Amino acid sequence: MMSKMRINSFKVNFTTAGSSGAKVDDNKPILTLGTAKLQVDEETKTGTFLVDKSKLPARPYSSEPEPILVGPEDPTDLQQVIRKVESSECILSNVVKMYNALFTEGHEFEFTEMKAHIDQGFLPMVVVYTGVMEEYAGAGKTRDVLKVYRRMLNYGISPNSYTYRILIKALADDPDVKFLEDAKKYLMEMMDMALRPDAVAYTAVFKAFARREKVVEGRRFLEEMKQKGFVAEENQVREVLDGRKGRIVKNLFDILFGK
Repeated sequence: MMSKMRINSFKVNFTTAGSSGAKVDDNKPILTLGTAKLQVDEETKTGTFLVDKSKLPARPYSSEPEPILVGPEDPTDLQQVIRKVESSECILSNVVKMYNALFTEGHEFEFTEMKAHIDQGFLPMVVVYTGVMEEYAGAGKTRDVLKVYRRMLNYGISPNSYTYRILIKALADDPDVKFLEDAKKYLMEMMDMALRPDAVAYTAVFKAFARREKVVEGRRFLEEMKQKGFVAEENQVREVLDGRKGRIVKNLFDILFGK
């Protein structure tokens, strides 16, 4: 690991030269994009990547960027969004978010594989595409999230558990019911690939059932997932809900836990 102590989560903090004064771990190479050091808070067990923006290149590549070909099935503003996500600051933020999600959710193989690529100086393209999907999800452009996911597959780039989280949550959160069918499809696809859905992803899907008062349909889908070995974790669902209460939460717990 990056420290002798068990780190519970990671985050990134962009600084300017000489502004931090924080103690850093100089013994470990953290991300090969620019300058990044690791600061560990022993009380909260949080690892923070400290990045000096003044030493960060505009882009994390030494070569000129390749042209982005936008096809008829792609979002019309795809080129601009990819260029935004490809900035070094954005890439580092997305790398650390993916690090954190894979690590804290126990996806050890995916975390180790990604870290090995990063430590060798290679940027997995799944980071870029997932970052683009997240940009569209944040803007409420669910159809474009789906388009980018399909483009990623067409380019032979495999999604990881965090990619699926972004995709499934965007689909499930959309008020258009047809996207719920897509969310269900990709949740099952994820499990077929031997990837374990995290609580953020499956809670979003079952909340969508709960929001529409489709308790019976939600239970039926839960049984399909259980046949593939799925088990919902109540503590993790409560953590995702962050204290929320009300009719939707009641329906959600009725579906998942019979409460």
